[in-house]
Amino acid sequence: MTWFVIAFPLVTLACVALLLLLMPSITRQTLPLGVSIPQERVGETVVTASVRRYRAGVLGSFVTAVILTLLLVSTAPVAAVIVPLFVFLLLSFGAYWLCRARIQRAKRDHNWYQDVPVRLSSTLTATGAAQRVSTPIGWYIAGVVILAAVAAVGVGRYDALPSPLPIHWNSAGVADGFATKSVWSVFGTLLIGIGMLSFLYLFARLTSRIPMRRVADYTVEQQTSIQQLMQSMIGQIAFVLALILSAISLHGWLAPEATGWAVAISILTPVLIFALIGVFVVRQRRVVLQVSVTAAGMVPQSGTPTRADSPDDDRYWKAGAFYLNRDDPALWVPKRFGVGWTVNLGHPAGIAILAIPVLIVVGVLMFGPGGVRLG
Repeated sequence: MTWFVIAFPLVTLACVALLLLLMPSITRQTLPLGVSIPQERVGETVVTASVRRYRAGVLGSFVTAVILTLLLVSTAPVAAVIVPLFVFLLLSFGAYWLCRARIQRAKRDHNWYQDVPVRLSSTLTATGAAQRVSTPIGWYIAGVVILAAVAAVGVGRYDALPSPLPIHWNSAGVADGFATKSVWSVFGTLLIGIGMLSFLYLFARLTSRIPMRRVADYTVEQQTSIQQLMQSMIGQIAFVLALILSAISLHGWLAPEATGWAVAISILTPVLIFALIGVFVVRQRRVVLQVSVTAAGMVPQSGTPTRADSPDDDRYWKAGAFYLNRDDPALWVPKRFGVGWTVNLGHPAGIAILAIPVLIVVGVLMFGPGGVRLG
């Protein structure tokens, strides 16, 4: 047993738990736990109590997962990385489901939306073009430059590389997977990196050009700022992935027996990605609070909203996370619980957008370096 077997699952669990605990704070106040409520009901006791119970459930799930990790590390190190995270997510989702059901029940029993004016705002018109955000191409160029520089190192060392070539390392950082030296086994990781950067760039460009649904309780400036933050985060994640894949390639070429390198890469990968998401969450929250303060007239001191609410469309949100509305022409809609946007699964392109990343991951696992080799 190595310290990596303990550190990696615990670090991953802590990062995921922190994000889940923060979610109610970064979600719009009119969407507690993904349930649509009028602005005048934001402070209801059942709402605040349900959010507290949800957070308590996440903390309890985290403690359970940590205990399970410590029990498994000495007997089943591989299971210690996978099983506790699965159990944690399952228990946390159960807490989310039960707590949001209490809010839904109160909303239904007391007719919270009765006589409440609603408005569905949208940028699905020509006016949305003025609010189009830009894609920060610099992050993608930097990622390609790094991958190209590392590829140049590989070209220079190609003849000196051993065959078979180490392509996989176990939890102790020791090489346990090898492949015959070839262009694919040497440069496959970098080629996958180019493919991932290309996909993320095209995805970012697509989301920057397709008009996004704007909700009634967000101003145009607020939503534009959040979209721009999302564009920056996608670019930063692409750059970090390029760094990680470059480090993996250099490790295999220059120091395949350096166990510390493999362990460091495995630990830093989730930490860096979750750190980027955390920075986005903080910056998004700052935008929401700043705009809320400047638009304080939205809810006067009397407590009566002056701006129309978003409609009660809970019926289109499955588990508060998946949007399915075949009558809605919008492809992208704001998430109910979380940050950013999600696709409308009722839109013809919605399923395809979700399927492409899954197919890419399956393809990498099946046919990437160290994957399944036919014949």
